[in-house]
Amino acid sequence: MMKQIRNSDYTNICNQILASIAIVYRPVTLTELTSLIDVLEDMSDDTEAIREIIGFCGSFLTVRKDTIYFVH
Repeated sequence: MMKQIRNSDYTNICNQILASIAIVYRPVTLTELTSLIDVLEDMSDDTEAIREIIGFCGSFLTVRKDTIYFVH
């Protein structure tokens, strides 16, 4: 999965998202993620776009009720 992310156009943003989700104490919401990732800051009102970007991170993450979780 990491090889697929490295070869995509979204490598940088996926790395930032995965790193942020890995170090937080609890699962974060889509809106909270925008405050952790500078690139997403202007997207705080567009949860569908954020969901799409999270989809680029492969099968590492899932979103349930606007909260982001690691799959494993």
